[in-house]
Amino acid sequence: MLQVALNSEAKKFEKIYSHINKYDNAMSTILDAIKFRHLETSGTLILAPSGTGKSRMVEQLLAENAEYSEPEQEHIFGIYIETPDTSLNELYIEILYKLRDVNPEAGTIADKKRRVITLVNNIDVKVIFLDEVQVALPSSGLLPTSTFVKHLKELVNKTNCAWVLLGVPEAQAIIDVDTQLADRFPRVIQLENFSLKGEQNVLDFMEYLFDLTVGFPRKLPFFQFLNDSLSDGSIDYKSDVNYDNFFRFCLASLGKPRRIRDLFIYCIESTTPDEKITKSRLADAFDRCYPNCLEHKRMNPFNSTIKEVKKTLVERGLYA
Repeated sequence: MLQVALNSEAKKFEKIYSHINKYDNAMSTILDAIKFRHLETSGTLILAPSGTGKSRMVEQLLAENAEYSEPEQEHIFGIYIETPDTSLNELYIEILYKLRDVNPEAGTIADKKRRVITLVNNIDVKVIFLDEVQVALPSSGLLPTSTFVKHLKELVNKTNCAWVLLGVPEAQAIIDVDTQLADRFPRVIQLENFSLKGEQNVLDFMEYLFDLTVGFPRKLPFFQFLNDSLSDGSIDYKSDVNYDNFFRFCLASLGKPRRIRDLFIYCIESTTPDEKITKSRLADAFDRCYPNCLEHKRMNPFNSTIKEVKKTLVERGLYA
């Protein structure tokens, strides 16, 4: 029979959230926006390349505050919407659905917009996250009169919740094009992938990997450098530790939490509990996860020389 679902171990790992220390400022900024949501300047724009982990950060924040969303009391702490690339009508349907509207598809766009505003205020929604907002922008000629910009301004102006927009760096155009939106979204947070540039980035990356590997359902000889870097319970970069595998993993994942999890999940899914995660196992995971990958000049970091790996890391801006 065709295996079409992850096994239980992979599913369990998929749900694990590993806190990213360097995103503390972003989380603090979001919480401030929620706290001061009744102010006109409570909007926040979070910009990051795809796969950076911004969506998981938001999902975790909502999960931690799920107790404040009580259907019987008609309270919703916050909602997360991935902006559809189809139409504004679909966006309103998605928002109304998350707000538990009885018939999200009913009415014109104007009707839906009025219901969104009414529901947000009546059930005291504290925050709305709109992810991938760049897909709602026109391919060229973004103006203050563009449809999405006009609707966004009205929603922000007429609701008492904090609005947090998430997208790739190009989404900055949303506030650059309109002075009113720039006033409403004074907080702009830039998030980056992990890298090996600078000691703090290296330590952040190692701590993130260490959190993911604690309790991992397989033995991990490939990541021995993490254990070798431990000193009194904390991670340190040590001159006498071989970090070749760290370089390989950074290039394979491009420092992106999404790709890191992809590789880990594939390794769980393709092994039995008594098997080890070795360099050859990760080489196979890379080929399977990214079979048409042109990003590394068709090189598999786990099968390449460390000289080639470091050279490509420098070219990708992940190592200096």
